[in-house]
Order: sequence, then C-alpha cells, then structure tokens
Amino acid sequence: MIFPKRASPLWLGRYKLISRIGSGGMSEVYRAKLYGPGGYEKDVAIKILLPHLSGEQEFLKMLMDEARIASLLDHPNIVHIFELGEFEKIYYIAMEYVEGYDLRNILKIKGKLSEEIVLFILIETLKALEYGHSMKDKGGTPLNIVHRDISPQNILIRKDGIVKLTDFGIARARGRLTTTRTGFIKGKLFYMSPEQIEGKNIDRRSDLFSLALVIVELLTGEKVFEGETEGAIINSVKNFDPSGIAEKIKDKEWMKEVIKCLNREPELRPYSAGVLKDKIMKDFFDLYMKGEKALRDLISEIYQPAEIVEGKVIEEGDGGRTKTIKYSKKKLFYFLLPLIFIPVFLSAYFYYRPHKKAIVNPPQIFPEEITRPAEIPVNEKNEDAGQKPPRIQGKGFLSINTIPWTRVLIDGEDAGSTPILNMEVKAGKHRIKLFNEKFGIEDVIDVEVFQDKSTKIFKRLRKKSKF
Repeated sequence: MIFPKRASPLWLGRYKLISRIGSGGMSEVYRAKLYGPGGYEKDVAIKILLPHLSGEQEFLKMLMDEARIASLLDHPNIVHIFELGEFEKIYYIAMEYVEGYDLRNILKIKGKLSEEIVLFILIETLKALEYGHSMKDKGGTPLNIVHRDISPQNILIRKDGIVKLTDFGIARARGRLTTTRTGFIKGKLFYMSPEQIEGKNIDRRSDLFSLALVIVELLTGEKVFEGETEGAIINSVKNFDPSGIAEKIKDKEWMKEVIKCLNREPELRPYSAGVLKDKIMKDFFDLYMKGEKALRDLISEIYQPAEIVEGKVIEEGDGGRTKTIKYSKKKLFYFLLPLIFIPVFLSAYFYYRPHKKAIVNPPQIFPEEITRPAEIPVNEKNEDAGQKPPRIQGKGFLSINTIPWTRVLIDGEDAGSTPILNMEVKAGKHRIKLFNEKFGIEDVIDVEVFQDKSTKIFKRLRKKSKF
C-alpha cells in the first residue's frame, strides 16, 4: 500500500510524530503531539527503541529501567516521564518535551558562558541530583540512584530559562532489571569519573565528578579531556591532575568547591550534591540570582522555535537528512517580500504584453499532482526537443513503515530498519526489498519518487507459517 500524494502524518498509537530530535545507539527521540477530546493537544517527546532491538531482552529491559526509575522522579529540574508504551511491537517512552536547547548546542552558539550563568546551571543541576540521589522506594529503602551520564547533552535549558536534567537510560539503581557486567563501561568517555571508566563500583560522588567536568567546559569553552582514540581519553582520565584546572580559573572563588569534585579519590570529594549546593548558595547567593536572569536573557536571545510541518517528519538539530529552517520575523519579512513582488510583476507583464494567436492544444507543463511521468505522443513532439539540454534529475523524500519491522534495502543498499522517515533519495524509480529473518518475511516493492515530493509506503506483512 502506498500513501496518497497528500502528506500523511506518521502516528505511533495516540501520538503524531512531528520531528526527530536526535538518535543514539539504541533509540531515537521525536517531538510529537498527543491529541484528546475538545481540541486538547500537548507537545511530548517520544523515545523509541530501535525496532531491530525490540526483540533483544537486554535492550528492552534497559528501556523499562529508564522509564521505571525516571517515573519515580517528580522534580522541577528533572524531565518528567508520562508512560512506557508499546504499539505494534514498537516500544517507547512518552516524556515531557523541553522546548529549548541542550548545553552542547548552547556552547556551539556562544563558545563559553558567563560566570553567573554557569553558577546558576550548576546549582539547578545539583538540585536535581540531590533529589535523585536521595530517592527512596515506598518502603523507605534508599534506591541509591546514580545518573552515570552527566554531560552537556543531558542538561537542557528550556526557553524560559528553566534547567532540566534528562536521560536516566543508564542510571544505576537498586532493583534494576538489568545489571552492568564488571569491567563494562556505560556513559560518555569525556565526562566519566576515574572509578567509572575503570569499571569499579560507583556512587553519587561519580556524578559530582562528571558535573564538575561540564562546569569547567562551560566556563572555558574547552573539554577537560581530549584524545583521538578511546585509549587516549581513558589514559587522560586515569592520569588526571586537577591542579592545572584550578590554576586556569583561580579568579572564581566558588569554583574552589567545584574543583574538589575532581579529586581522583571519591573520599576527597564533597559527600553529596546537597552538601555542595548548600555551601555555594550560602556564600554566593547574589551571584546565583544574577545568573537566573542572565540565563533567561541568553536563551531568549538565541532561541528560535523549530518549524513544524504537518504531515512531514523533519529533523531538528545536527546530522539530520532534512534540516529545520528557522526564520526571525525580520528575516521572514525579507524572504516574503520578493514572493509578493514577483507574482504582481508577472501578472502585469502577461496582461499588458502583445497577445499572440491562441496555440492549439497547449501542453500542460506541471500537473497539480504528479502520478506518473508525462507521456508525449510521437506525432506531437517538437522537432527541436532533441536539441534541448537534458533536465537535471532532482531529489525527493521517501518514508517507509512496516508491521512488523523490517530491514530495508533500496536499490541493493542498506537503508536501515523501519520506520524510515523522509530519507532523501534521487527522483526516479527504485526497487525496495523488505526482510525480517526472525519472522521469515521478505518482500520487494517497486516505487517511483518524484522531485521535491514526499512518497510514503506502509505495508502490513505476514509472517511465514511454520507448517
């Protein structure tokens, strides 16, 4: 079944996917809308377990762990989880959508941040960690939650300046369904504590080490650890001496407390996020208050809302096939001005120019909706047609979804697993092979993609019977 030419949105149960925010090794995150009666609608973020991993119990349990742990955390500085769901064997987490930027993107825009803004971000993140680290179950037993992935990508700044900590996907807590094998590293190498990178047991003080690395990067615009290979980064962490960092930012008194978090031995770091937060707030409260306003002003200056295209899943952020176009009001005015002027000019030109004799059977140049290539009878071809330069073939967009999921080959090349959303391909005919070895599914489709058009394919495939 091929979708009609009119754009059709991609739905996941009750959620309409709007744009892809990002992707990782085991999941993709989409901006989506939840609709309800009486015109109700709500922006949410949907984290989808990649379809080819849905049958792997380890990855499915990791997603369940993330949802279960994060759903316990109800704090203004932590991204809220709404539900863990499943639709046609696709597993997902629905969570709060934070409209704004993460710190990685803000650093790309600004290079580094002012002292008061960094201090404010530090205190707000410490509030989130203090809450998470001290969380207990219904029976009053500590859950011993450790985030394990504190990094600029996981600290979000909402458009109104609110700081949000996200992604408890690899958080460690008592009672997890999955366990980390001894010596097996999880997290981002650039922001790991020495004990985490060595695969040792970790506690809340490991998160403080990682947060201190992020804070130094926000102030200086440079990562603390660098390296071309994983081995080089690991060696940098193992042999790290914080004295060089302390010398670089010695003019900032409050950073003396943060530098203590970079001690190699956990016993020499502050005992908890709450202890560190209270110490800095007591001595630098005025700077913290300045930072709140400064961050709000900064985000309002740089933030531009992502364009929402109904019925077409677009990409937000870096690395996407289809980039989101953003315009300020001023730029939008200059963009629309020629679009208004040109039609008026052409209308006046064609109205007042000398009229030629009517042409018999004028050819239709572009039909409103293209269904197949135009066929020109031989006796109607222009004799000079062969002398015209060939038209350059453009590109179109192809979306493919199947139930159950399948691997996709387009003209023999691996395109990944379904769902595939708005993949840019050459205009023309393509052969698509769909297969799922687990269910014994294999199917071949011939489809034509038209220039600057979006073609969508949906197939409900049958598993092969064992008999």
